[in-house]
Amino acid sequence: MIRSTVSVLAVLVLMGWCCIPVFGAIDIVFDYSLDTATGNFFDPGTSGGQAARARLEDAAGFYESRFLDELGAIEPGPSGFGFDNTWEGIILHPGTGAVQNFNDVTIPAGRITVWVGAFDLPGSLLGHGGPGGFNASGSEVFLDSLGRGQANTRSPNATDVAPWGGSIAFDADRNWHFGATRSGLSGKVDFLSTTIHELGHVLGFGATDSFDDQINMSSGTFSGSASTAVNGGINPGLFPDDESHWSMGTQSDGAEAMMNPVNTIGLRVLPTSLDYAAFDDIGWELSELPSSAIWVGGDPGIPFNWVTGRNWEQHFIARSTDVALFSDVAASYEVSLDGDWNVGSITFSGQSNYTISTGANTLVLETGDVTLSADAATHTIDGVIALNASGDFDVGAEGTLVIDGSIVGNWPITKTSSGTLQLNAANSYSGDTVVMGGEVLVANGSGSATGSGSVTVKSGAVLAGDGTVGGSVMIDDGGLLSPGFSRGVLLINDDLVLSGTAAVNVELQAPSSVTLTPVGGVDFDQLVVGGHASLGGSLHLALVDGYLPDEGDEFPVLVAGSRSGEFDGISDVSMPGSTALVPLYDYDGIVGLTLKVAHLGDANFDSVVDVMDLGILGANFNLPGREWTDGDFNGDGITDVGDLGVLGANWTAAESLVKAPAWRSLGLGHAVPEPATMIVCGVGFSLFSMRRRSL
Repeated sequence: MIRSTVSVLAVLVLMGWCCIPVFGAIDIVFDYSLDTATGNFFDPGTSGGQAARARLEDAAGFYESRFLDELGAIEPGPSGFGFDNTWEGIILHPGTGAVQNFNDVTIPAGRITVWVGAFDLPGSLLGHGGPGGFNASGSEVFLDSLGRGQANTRSPNATDVAPWGGSIAFDADRNWHFGATRSGLSGKVDFLSTTIHELGHVLGFGATDSFDDQINMSSGTFSGSASTAVNGGINPGLFPDDESHWSMGTQSDGAEAMMNPVNTIGLRVLPTSLDYAAFDDIGWELSELPSSAIWVGGDPGIPFNWVTGRNWEQHFIARSTDVALFSDVAASYEVSLDGDWNVGSITFSGQSNYTISTGANTLVLETGDVTLSADAATHTIDGVIALNASGDFDVGAEGTLVIDGSIVGNWPITKTSSGTLQLNAANSYSGDTVVMGGEVLVANGSGSATGSGSVTVKSGAVLAGDGTVGGSVMIDDGGLLSPGFSRGVLLINDDLVLSGTAAVNVELQAPSSVTLTPVGGVDFDQLVVGGHASLGGSLHLALVDGYLPDEGDEFPVLVAGSRSGEFDGISDVSMPGSTALVPLYDYDGIVGLTLKVAHLGDANFDSVVDVMDLGILGANFNLPGREWTDGDFNGDGITDVGDLGVLGANWTAAESLVKAPAWRSLGLGHAVPEPATMIVCGVGFSLFSMRRRSL
């Protein structure tokens, strides 16, 4: 065996940022033994030191999750050939910036050791990091082991990387934000972002032969094939001062790239597809992102934040191409969104009740889809949802998906399956809404719950609530419109069309006042249509909370700008005594439908059935298209003998007998048929005869 020597020094002073965690084949281990220059920046006995250490682990998770390379061990010692295998590791001291050597350190398989510390860095430099170099001598087998099983790690034509470790120094005199979330980040430098960025340099970005060999010096660009493909077929530019970062302002996935050279105060920058691609180009084997990222809730003490890797199975954070899967891990969870975030879609699959709170941020749905597959669970998205495609809100039986924030985007929404989609805020999406199944419940206090488009309710589906629908509403054959929540006003700003067997459900309770305005209170359900109401189908009525109708109670259940048609049928309700719940179209100055409790036969609503009502009936006798106020008391659309019978059967008792003194003055000692009754009978016979002759 030939004894050989090799020397590699690859320590670069670089700038930094950016973050997110996730888990795979490499193991990044932080060494704090050189953190001595500033009174222990990472002191575990202080809250700041604890938080800084936690953010380092979070940052490491980003790489551990994606890098699949199996790095071999480095094990110095006897070669078996009469000489020792030795090596010297070389880094920049993270507490001073001086060169630091380590002799014959054993590096286990898969491990990458990173020494960290802090001191006052010059100027605006936030941190500097890079991979370690080495000198070595020993057997060829040992020297090969320094390549850690990776081929072609040195120029020319290097295609891989094989770091054993490195160092990161942070600026000690900096207003750092050590939080896991963006809360409190304003006016500070994000430590997590800086750590992720500097780890990127330790792992080879801008600091290895395989990176340098892909720099196009004449154009100042990076020619890696994966990076170029992600960048729309154009080589991404490099920062001209060091060619170890992307050029200023480089973006990917609509966001600032992680390996840009400048970190903006108050900003957390997350890794992009371009950053991933660069690591692929320099030789790291990247795992494919799973189609589903599964929320597991994280470790004790870890905030339930979307961008914290330990909250996700294998630290795979749900991103723009993923399904974010929330299943059963606890009774309930509130997941915060720390900044704007893109995800493919969201699925809630368990009985745990989740709330996703976006705060002032936006959750972008690339596919527009949200699925709730579990029964009887309630999940809430509280904040802004942006649709990048047609939205399918699929809510399973007895489940409820509550949108407390606003939905934006130029796309339609479809509600499927038999659960409930509850819209609690003003939404501005411009596409139409189609309710294919289950219920859409509008409960917004302002604006339009359903954006600016129209709403179509298909057979078996329901539109309900006490909010506002901005566009027109079409209730198809077999669809249901149910104002109230449970009782309240549903406002439709545009037109309403009730087709075929469409139905409207209305609940009635004792009115708090006999004087009711066209936009009612909480005593009954009401539809207010700003445009034209085209009626058909059926009206289903229900008396609730023990309400016993009282004569004179009045309910304007439908108020419209204009109206055509009538309900084909109105369901019966149990009425006390000889009263009826009378449907009155365009009554008393209100365009639409008013329901009024009246005595049977009382056409003029004066609480007595008398000759005045008989006169009204007579004036409209045998005429079609009549209403109650025309003497049509049985609701068949024509005033005829059937209505005369109703009137006669309910003739007011106070008017039906002459007073006793009058009888006595006539010398009558017993009751006789009073004139009014005889007139009713005579008129009835006469009109009945006239109708028969007309046949």
